[in-house]
Amino acid sequence: MSRRMRTTGLAACLALAVGLGTASPTAGQGGPTGASGPTGPTGSAPIPIIVLHGSSGQAVALVRVSIGSTTGPFIIDTGATKTLVDKRAAARLKLAPAGRVRRISGIGCTQSAQPVHLTNWKIDAIDLPAEIVAASRFPLSRRTPILGLLGSDVLAHFGRVSIDYAHAQLVLG
Repeated sequence: MSRRMRTTGLAACLALAVGLGTASPTAGQGGPTGASGPTGPTGSAPIPIIVLHGSSGQAVALVRVSIGSTTGPFIIDTGATKTLVDKRAAARLKLAPAGRVRRISGIGCTQSAQPVHLTNWKIDAIDLPAEIVAASRFPLSRRTPILGLLGSDVLAHFGRVSIDYAHAQLVLG
């Protein structure tokens, strides 16, 4: 199997079906929410996102997430049960392991992931709760600087999540 085919297969596994290398971005215009956290009042102020469009009509939404002093895009994936962080980013950020390496499954594949403690992180001005997330290889993160994937384990804290693709905004709560 060629390297390109393996990369494409891994991308599908992580639900990255959009051709991120050739996608065209749409940036949001929203501002900080000023919220106190996912269990506190979040208001309805929109958070800016970037929407990437593939050549066949696919779309993926990215939101800027800060972990300590590092900020980068996370894919918003309401269908993912677990939040992921790129394993190279986890190493750079010195995220502490939270148990043994485990196998995780996505659409059409299984791969290894190291559970890690993720603290001191936020979306825009919203502090996120400490979580144990999966550190795993993100196949497109060398070409496209994806720091991680924001799954429903974190998004569920907000009760309601609205992604406005037309205006490139995310509303939580």
